[in-house]
Amino acid sequence: MGKGILAKASLAAGILLLLDGLYVAITTNLNMGTALTLAAGALLTAWGIWREKIAALTAKGFIRIVKYAVLAGVLFLLGMILFLAAAARGDSMNYKEDAVIVLGAAVHGDQASFPIGWIRLSNMQKKILAQ
Repeated sequence: MGKGILAKASLAAGILLLLDGLYVAITTNLNMGTALTLAAGALLTAWGIWREKIAALTAKGFIRIVKYAVLAGVLFLLGMILFLAAAARGDSMNYKEDAVIVLGAAVHGDQASFPIGWIRLSNMQKKILAQ
């Protein structure tokens, strides 16, 4: 019973990640973060659909080691996400910064890409220049 719920949750999360990754890739840039989102969505969706077949295939041999390596990588990634979320809670901005780095954003000519949002950038520039 519990494994069925986990498979359905994995399938739902995978589909959401795929849809999010496709939307971001179409409306903005295809970068490493978007590619990893699409890959994670594909893996979760596949696991949600073929969980029993994957479990039988990875039950023994070298592929079992690969399964545990992938699991360790996922746990490491979740740990890094939690660490970054906890570390980012503190606001160290003093409005005297010379530059702003936004991961996943790009500049096309004089226009910022969708992730950073031109309005946010303009408001941030006003605050920084007002100091």
